[in-house]
Amino acid sequence: MRYHLVKTLVREKQIFLQHLSYKCSSFTIEVEASSVYGAAILDLLLEKLTLEEIGSMELEQLADFLREKSRNRFSDPEYVAKSIQKAARSSYRLAKCVEDSSDLLLGTSIQSICSIKAQIKQLDKAIQKLLDGIPNTLQTIPGIDPVFCAGILAEIKNQGFQPNE
Repeated sequence: MRYHLVKTLVREKQIFLQHLSYKCSSFTIEVEASSVYGAAILDLLLEKLTLEEIGSMELEQLADFLREKSRNRFSDPEYVAKSIQKAARSSYRLAKCVEDSSDLLLGTSIQSICSIKAQIKQLDKAIQKLLDGIPNTLQTIPGIDPVFCAGILAEIKNQGFQPNE
């Protein structure tokens, strides 16, 4: 199930980027990819601001918004704010009805991404809880997290032991 959710999350993120490119054509070029799916950027997109509003917003105001929503996780929020404003200014403009539709699609996609992430997190907790009851030494190996450990244990269990092999 987790595998299915992760594949669904990847697909939903691709759809999100496609809708984002309609709203702000140069956003994915100007803004680093790691921050596109962050809480701060998603909250900014959910604000339903027009590109003109984002582009004309005071740099310090936008940087403060990003700093607050990311809980100070951006190393340089002013640089990210400049990148966002540059993308907003250099993107082509949409008609109002198309922009409203694009905002609706982005909002729906953002909600889907957040929902899938929450489901994956819930499954990860359940996997960890199950592994707590199974004695194993795999998790002592650096880089083996509970999900990977559970996958290895499931494969070993499914192979079974054949004494004549």
